[in-house]
Amino acid sequence: MSAIAQEKHIQDIGEIGGIVGKVIELRVIPESEAKKVIKKYIREHPGCITSEIIENLELDPALAVEALNLLEEEGKVRGEEVEYTV
Repeated sequence: MSAIAQEKHIQDIGEIGGIVGKVIELRVIPESEAKKVIKKYIREHPGCITSEIIENLELDPALAVEALNLLEEEGKVRGEEVEYTV
């Protein structure tokens, strides 16, 4: 298993400026499995963004980004920059 897939937790940050934090227990899975679940998620949620993938699949952010980069290199997904407007 990739060192990136080490178990990590996001701790409850409580209420900060009206935003209520939540605890997310991140899944520890091999990189190959991460690629499979991410590919399936993207197929089911076209146009999704990386943060949605991380949150909804409860994946370690570094593992998710690494898997997405590999999938893009393999030509299985296509990433685009997202412009945010305020």
